[in-house]
Amino acid sequence: MLNNPLLTAFQNARGDSNGYAGWCIRKDLCKRYAWAVPDDAAIRALARKPLVEIGAGTGYWAHLVAGAGGDVVAYDIKPYTNHWCGGTYYPIHEGGPEMAQRHKDRTLFLCWPPYDEPMATDALLAYEGSTVAYVGEGWMGCTGNLEFYDLLTELYKDTEKIRIPRWDGMHDTLTFWIRK
Repeated sequence: MLNNPLLTAFQNARGDSNGYAGWCIRKDLCKRYAWAVPDDAAIRALARKPLVEIGAGTGYWAHLVAGAGGDVVAYDIKPYTNHWCGGTYYPIHEGGPEMAQRHKDRTLFLCWPPYDEPMATDALLAYEGSTVAYVGEGWMGCTGNLEFYDLLTELYKDTEKIRIPRWDGMHDTLTFWIRK
């Protein structure tokens, strides 16, 4: 079992996860760690192949993947200064979606890309590799944009789904996609 303080805090908060108190707990933990809650199964699955993470935020997922023996290169447009992130867990290089183009030998990893913004679409368009790992909600959810989902399903076939712990009202999942 991995040392995963976010998962522990999530499990401890489950009794208080409804209403305003739950929203405050989630907001604090998302800022401190990550928007999605990883568990051992998700981290082990991600550690199977080298990753390039775009939009790494605090680097929390990358930290856990590296701790499980995985190889991660992580990027964010504003490492350690993003107003959504309040922690630092892994070395993050400065760079945006275009950095995916440099790592076609790695799995593209996108974890909770910003809602209704082009970041995930731009990363997918830049990426020339064969595998995408995505954590977020599906089409019409609160991650990515519609163009991203259209492009993902047009260019890739989903091959694996791993249910991860979810905050109330969230429907995020880890999915793996292979280029058609």
